[in-house]
Amino acid sequence: MAYNEFAYFYDEFNGEADYEALYAHIKKELEAHGIHDGILADLGCGTGELTLMLTQAGYDMIGIDQSEEMLCVVRDKAEQLGLYGTIRGAVSTFDTFNHIPDLDKAIANAGFFMEKGGVLLFDMNTPYKHQNVLGENVFTFEEEDASCVWRNHYSAADRRVEISVD
Repeated sequence: MAYNEFAYFYDEFNGEADYEALYAHIKKELEAHGIHDGILADLGCGTGELTLMLTQAGYDMIGIDQSEEMLCVVRDKAEQLGLYGTIRGAVSTFDTFNHIPDLDKAIANAGFFMEKGGVLLFDMNTPYKHQNVLGENVFTFEEEDASCVWRNHYSAADRRVEISVD
């Protein structure tokens, strides 16, 4: 899915996301694995909210996203992210891995750049969410400057959700 202009309104429409709670959970898990600093990759970083929070906590972050528009928003938010070297860990939130066609390859690629003992933290939508929450539903978001219609189509045969955003 290409976000195009939607990338510039993504934060407004994702306003209910509790980034502070997500950040606290991710930081706790990283520290539980002995990762208190170093380079991390945020896979599917979107507009970089979590990326910047982890940067402020002392991690050297690499923001990775398929959408060039999302990366432009990150660039607007932070002039320099200090991208270099290998990574101690990687995070991927907001069900990014559900949108990757070759999950094994994505995990292997993250591991290729990871130091020994590194950790990959990610979340995924469950079949229940695909069937019963997203399913055949349409979500409409309205803000002062823009509106968005998010349509979902669930295919039981291949257990996939097709998403369109207008």
